[in-house]
Amino acid sequence: VDIDTHSGGTHDTEAFSQELRFSSDNDGNINYTVGAYYRTVETTEGSSGATRSLEEADQRSIFGQVYWDISDTLQATFGLRYSAQDSTVTDVLNQLVLGPDAVGEGSFNDVSPKFALDYQIDDNTMVYGSIAKGFRAGSANVDLSLGTDPNYSRDFDADTIWNYEIGSKTSFLDNRITVNAALFFIDWSDIQIDRPISDLTASTPDAITFIVKNGDDAHSVGVEADVYITPAEGWSIVLGGSYVEAEYDNGFIDSDYGQFELKGMRLPSSPKFVANASVEKEFPIGTGGMDGFVRADYSLRGASFADVPNEAPGTDFEGDDMTLIHLRAGVRSDAWEAQVYVRNLTDEDASSFDFKLPGTLLFSARVPPKSVGVSFRLRFGGG
Repeated sequence: VDIDTHSGGTHDTEAFSQELRFSSDNDGNINYTVGAYYRTVETTEGSSGATRSLEEADQRSIFGQVYWDISDTLQATFGLRYSAQDSTVTDVLNQLVLGPDAVGEGSFNDVSPKFALDYQIDDNTMVYGSIAKGFRAGSANVDLSLGTDPNYSRDFDADTIWNYEIGSKTSFLDNRITVNAALFFIDWSDIQIDRPISDLTASTPDAITFIVKNGDDAHSVGVEADVYITPAEGWSIVLGGSYVEAEYDNGFIDSDYGQFELKGMRLPSSPKFVANASVEKEFPIGTGGMDGFVRADYSLRGASFADVPNEAPGTDFEGDDMTLIHLRAGVRSDAWEAQVYVRNLTDEDASSFDFKLPGTLLFSARVPPKSVGVSFRLRFGGG
């Protein structure tokens, strides 16, 4: 995959992955799944035809999960996953100057358990609770500021989360309405966050790049729900939303504006609320197995901060609230689909990620403007 970046460079990624799993299908009350996963990836970052950095990573894991039907209405799930990663990041740009220091290496491993209980109250209602652990491996950063940015740091460690969740899945009116709701709490340690540094290798003046640093501990607590409605044949309505408080628990950050306490500050790129809705009507066309459809999608996303401290003198790290409406209409069959579409119907002008310092706009991820187009999809195999 070759991707152009905002600083005029490219990321070229080559990856291979393979997962093998075996699942039992016993008549008894215990079944299981076991498996193994492997992925190797090589990412080359360049600018103006020159390689700036090379990252290589090998990821391996083995996992197993046991499903125990304690009774006709109660099921327990026990899972365990062992993961390991070896990574090497080479600062090709500065290799002649740095010598051995241009190569950063890291090895990380983790054991992640999972436990869940599902209770089927009746044919229409199920409640559940789960506890699970996850992690992201650490690695190393490349100094594209060429030693000029004091915010640069080379290595970053793994971060871990514990996720606690309770929820329910309920259907009404002969399954015409289904409601899924969940309350969750995430305990996040050594959180990995993106921090900007100057990019002196880019052709654009005042360009920046983002490196990864470890922050302190944080948490997220919130509620989310989805509602699926089928009011009549051919109609499909989906409503969804979430409200999340994602904040730091402790720590301090040193910046050009002084030292700030992180406790109570919102995590970067974490809006408090998100909502979405979609309505689709499908109808048969003729007798050839074709269907026509019309669809409208609505989404609302609250503002979020791009960095910490959330607010500092002369800065603006807060993105915008945004509302987007998309329309589609077309014809589909089992093998193909053709449609016309309008994206961002109201031509909303907003940014989900702003990073502004005094007198300079360094980075702004703006919503694409209103667009009208036609698309065609072909599905091989007939489905």
